Amino acid sequence: MGEKLPGSECDTRKRLIKVALEEFAQSGYKGASTRSISERAGVNDVTLFRHFGSKLGLLKAAVLYAVEQLKVPNDVEFYLEFPMREGLSKIISDYAEQLSSLSELITLGMAESFSHPDVAEKIKKLMWEKRSTIVEYLERAAAQDRLQDIDIPVIAHVVLASLYYNSLIKRRAPQEITQHLTDERVSRALVEMILSVYSVDQVE
Repeated sequence: MGEKLPGSECDTRKRLIKVALEEFAQSGYKGASTRSISERAGVNDVTLFRHFGSKLGLLKAAVLYAVEQLKVPNDVEFYLEFPMREGLSKIISDYAEQLSSLSELITLGMAESFSHPDVAEKIKKLMWEKRSTIVEYLERAAAQDRLQDIDIPVIAHVVLASLYYNSLIKRRAPQEITQHLTDERVSRALVEMILSVYSVDQVE
């Protein structure tokens, strides 16, 4: 377990990470400047390198911080309190909101991870953990006979992959395409596809 940083040091580290997230997202890894990041965070380069060791170390910390900010609730009881359609809509919408705001940074980390497998492994582990809430929700719904004959691992993957890639397309495609790809419309389409095939009560 790492040594806990004093309050001021912890604040400095977090400030550097937040500025780095913006710089990496805007300029990419090669285009981002550690000097610019340091200046915007109100520290010097020495402080940045003391905290992270290198520009790559800062990227790793920033990307992992971004992944950890996926704040989908862990307690599936909240979603199970609602009728199937409403509960499924809520959990998919929650994932969509989070992935929409962090997709660029996760993608950046994955792009760099080809030359740095340790980054890829950490991101993969964290994303897999974030997937567990929707998996548990679907398992519990199936156990309550609200869904039938559903391949839960595959459906959970399809949901998250669809939301993730949609968030990327919205940032890159022409406006005449992206205007149709709102989180609300994509989430609603996923809910309808799942319930049309797997809902016990097709008219719920």
